[in-house]
Amino acid sequence: MLKKSVTHLFIVSVAAVILTACGSSRSTGSTGSYKPAELSWPSKSETTAMAPQSQALLSAAHEWLGVPYRYGGNDRKGIDCSGLVLQVYKDALGIKLPRNSREQHDYCTAIAKGSLTPGDLIFFATGKDKKRVSHVGIFIGDNLMIHASSSKGVILSDINSQYYSRTYAGSGIVDQYHAMLGTPSRNPRKGIKPQKPDRPHQSQEGPVIHISQSESLAGSGYTLTPVEQLPAKADTISQQTSVPATTTATTTAASTTTTAATKTTASTTATATPVKVVTVSADPQPEPTPEEARAAVLNAIKEKDL
Repeated sequence: MLKKSVTHLFIVSVAAVILTACGSSRSTGSTGSYKPAELSWPSKSETTAMAPQSQALLSAAHEWLGVPYRYGGNDRKGIDCSGLVLQVYKDALGIKLPRNSREQHDYCTAIAKGSLTPGDLIFFATGKDKKRVSHVGIFIGDNLMIHASSSKGVILSDINSQYYSRTYAGSGIVDQYHAMLGTPSRNPRKGIKPQKPDRPHQSQEGPVIHISQSESLAGSGYTLTPVEQLPAKADTISQQTSVPATTTATTTAASTTTTAATKTTASTTATATPVKVVTVSADPQPEPTPEEARAAVLNAIKEKDL
């Protein structure tokens, strides 16, 4: 009888332990059941002082507190450390990170541990290989990180505790996140590419061509000839009737002959012969050929001698 009572009591005790463990497991899986004894989430005044992007990251991370650990998991039923980081960045900022902690470490730009700001990542080598990254957490400020512990699920931990100080493997920033904060990328080979500096606007027009006064007048439709005095009216152009005008198309030889003939005429007569002035229409006149120009000069000299 006594033996049966002891056996019955033992069975009841074992059942009670099992039921307590299951209840504890279910409680751990509930997000709202997480109540840290020593560590606490940043206060509202601390988070409101952060940039909107940092607030979004911490808010998204806070929703995972208490979720159990499950290797390869990425939902409320269970999640691992790198899955937590991936989901938080994706949900809060739409930034897609690599899936495992080692690739996330390589993806980030390395920084000093003392330069961590809320939302940055902190890495650890918790396995046998002390140089191989195997764990990651999200820094939230005040030397705290949120991470998925393989034994306790998603919790807060002190990054300066003995265990995490011993296994610390580096810190890093996600360049896209810091670009949103306005922080320039510390490694232009990763993340957001630096913007090219603005270049001065270059006109698409053709090169500016400077036209001399004689060239600009040559295409105006007028026939021009040097005169000794200005005409009485500004809207007319004077020319010598006896000496046909030449344009820029006249050869150098014709121009030289005209100049020489003019000098000879001026030296032969002591007093200058009055020059007849005529009004020339604005219509383009045909340009004389070099032969016509020479003939005109000779005729003018002959008339002068007569």
